[in-house]
Amino acid sequence: MLERMPINNRRSIVIAFLVGIPLAWLSIVLMGILAAIPISGLLLELLRGHPAFAFLVHTTLLIHIPAILLAVAIGWVLFRELRHASLPLVLACSTPWLAYRVIDELNYYFTADLSSSVKLGFMFAWYAWPGLLAVPIGLWCAAKFAAHQQQQV
Repeated sequence: MLERMPINNRRSIVIAFLVGIPLAWLSIVLMGILAAIPISGLLLELLRGHPAFAFLVHTTLLIHIPAILLAVAIGWVLFRELRHASLPLVLACSTPWLAYRVIDELNYYFTADLSSSVKLGFMFAWYAWPGLLAVPIGLWCAAKFAAHQQQQV
């Protein structure tokens, strides 16, 4: 279980938020670079006739898992340096990423030339959630690792 953080420890929350800004930027860049990698011909041949599964494998292996691992690495260093891991710190560090995603979704909704129901369908589809939750899940895992490691010491 994550350790409860005192409310008066605002310094840690500010530090976590400030670390979240470059984490969000690095995640955006990493996901953009990795999304440009084409699916290999062998994978396409194996998954011929199953485009949704091919898309899921490609985005999971090449985009979401690396973003989670990046968040775990940065979060683990952050929580070790702060000497405690808590849910408020995870939320503070995730805030820049979540703010970017909300702004990105709103921009899509207001600029796409599709009907509102189609845009909402894309925004709330099953394949949109892993990208939204990749960084917070990675930070939460890092907090759990750091809390476990502190209990061991």
